[in-house]
Amino acid sequence: MQRNVTGMQGSKICSHIYRRIRSIASQIIPAGTAEPYNFKRAQEYWLNVPRAQGGNPFNTHELMHLSDDSLVQEFDKEMEISRRKEERKVGFALAAESIADIEAPKVMDYGCGMGYYGFEIMARHHGAQVTFVDINEANVSAIKRIAEAKNLTSRVSYIYIRDEQARDLSFNIYFDLIVSMGVLHHTPYAHQIVRNLTPFLKDGGIFLVMLYNKTYLRQMESAVGRRLSVSSFGAMTDPVISGLTNPYSEPYDDAKAKRLFQGYKLISAEYPDPCYNTYRFRKLNRI
Repeated sequence: MQRNVTGMQGSKICSHIYRRIRSIASQIIPAGTAEPYNFKRAQEYWLNVPRAQGGNPFNTHELMHLSDDSLVQEFDKEMEISRRKEERKVGFALAAESIADIEAPKVMDYGCGMGYYGFEIMARHHGAQVTFVDINEANVSAIKRIAEAKNLTSRVSYIYIRDEQARDLSFNIYFDLIVSMGVLHHTPYAHQIVRNLTPFLKDGGIFLVMLYNKTYLRQMESAVGRRLSVSSFGAMTDPVISGLTNPYSEPYDDAKAKRLFQGYKLISAEYPDPCYNTYRFRKLNRI
C-alpha cells in the first residue's frame, strides 16, 4: 500500500533550510561542479551525530569522556525528542510494523549513528535482534556502551565499515529488516551499497529507507538564488562543525528511489516532512 502523508506538496518550507542558511550566511558555498567525494572526510564529519532538532550534534569521540550513566541520560533525552519528530515517528512505526508478525526478527541498522532506530525497534519488539552498522568506530563504541548499560548485550551486535561501498560486509545470518534512515543520500555509492546489502536480506524482507527529496533541494536553491551541486547542497543540509562541512547530499524523488531499489517492490511511500521521503521496499525472491 502506498500512502501520501500531507506535508511535502504544499507551500510549507522545511525549517532546516533557515537554520542552515543562518549557519552559513558568512560563507561562500560554491555551486556548479561538485567536489570529489572523499570517504575519509565523510568519516571525520559523521563522527558528529545529528540530534533530532538539528544543530549542536553529538560528537562520539567527546562522548567517550562521559560516564556510562551520563551517556545513557543524554541518549534517553534525545530519544524522547525523536519520538515527537514527525519523520521519526513515521519511521519508528513503519519499522515496528514491518516485523510485527515475526517472533525473533533480525534487523540491521545501517548507518546507525547513535542507534536511535535500532534501540527503538528493540523497545517496541522484545524479540528483535539488532546489528548496528556504521562507518565510524566511535559511533559503534558509543552504542556498545549504551547497550551494555541497558542490559541489551544479548540482543545486539556491531559492525564497523571500512569500505565506502560496504564491500567488506559479511554475515552468516539473513535479516528480516534493514533500516537506513537519512544515510544513503549522503553517499554517491548508494546503488552499490544497496546491491551489497541485498544478499543479506531474506527473500521477502523489507528495506526501510529515508531520503532527502528534491523539494528540499529546490527550496535551498531558491533561498540562496543559485544552483547547488551535491557537495554544496551537502554543505547546507548539515551544520558546519569545527570548519568541517558535510561533503555530500543527493536528493531523491519516487522514481529515483525506485531505480535505487531495482528488483524490489515498493510497498509504501510516506512524506512526513517537507524535506524527507520515507519508503519501504520488499525484496523480490528472484534477486
